[in-house]
Amino acid sequence: MTNSFKCIAELLLFERSRARCPAKIGSCWVGVALCSLALLTAAHAQAQASPPVHNVNGGGVFFLEAGRAQGGNLIEHISINAQLDADGSAHGSISSTIVWVSVPPPGGHPDPFGTGTPIHYEVTNLVVAGNSAFISAVVVFAPDFPEFVGFVSYFEVVDHDGPPDSGDTVSIDGFDLPPLAAGNYRVR
Repeated sequence: MTNSFKCIAELLLFERSRARCPAKIGSCWVGVALCSLALLTAAHAQAQASPPVHNVNGGGVFFLEAGRAQGGNLIEHISINAQLDADGSAHGSISSTIVWVSVPPPGGHPDPFGTGTPIHYEVTNLVVAGNSAFISAVVVFAPDFPEFVGFVSYFEVVDHDGPPDSGDTVSIDGFDLPPLAAGNYRVR
């Protein structure tokens, strides 16, 4: 226990008066004042943190395969929330879910296949050039593919700056997904 904390404890527990130990009380108040100043300075610095320099956010649905000819619909949903701070640190998350729904035979019912369990990524790097963003992210959760946890994937997002369903594109590890079927991504 530091001397300042000992003094505070003595003040609170023993209720010493100024007349009995003025030097001890004075040094305690200096310690309290210094601690208060340090806490206020830290709080002020946090409050003055700068906004992100760049960010990428949004979500969309992609039809990877669709229709009777393929036997069903393979649908992927990708959500992105990534930002780059003024100090160069990137952070955020990406979530990707793929679900297969078979096309039923005449008179039958659709049969969803696959768990639809998302793969979660933690953003580690972000570079923005115009309306394109390049993101690297590490897999942190993949219950259907546990061997991929720890692997790095690379995402490229192109924002065509229009209303939702404007044809924004995403590629993962060099694999180009079809144009966005529903949703919107914003690269700023």
